[in-house]
Amino acid sequence: MPHAPKTLYERLVSQNGPSRAAIDTLGLILLLGNDLSSYQKLMVQDEKDSIPVLMQLDPSAIRALHPPDLTQLNHDTGVYFFNETCFQWFKKP
Repeated sequence: MPHAPKTLYERLVSQNGPSRAAIDTLGLILLLGNDLSSYQKLMVQDEKDSIPVLMQLDPSAIRALHPPDLTQLNHDTGVYFFNETCFQWFKKP
């Protein structure tokens, strides 16, 4: 889901989290996509209001594996397309 809209991540978490599902299936998901913790840090309040479930996630419940630093790959252009992309999974409760 790299570069997917934040509302798609919101739906993924809300449909698989403990508040919605009969069982918490977030622990079964391996996600390749935008770093979810960046949404909690970088958004302005209006944007945060549109993703309430993501904003309530405990950052310590998300594990992430970031790729090696790719900033030098596009050093000449200054464009870093995948700087927020990582593998993520959720700790089982």
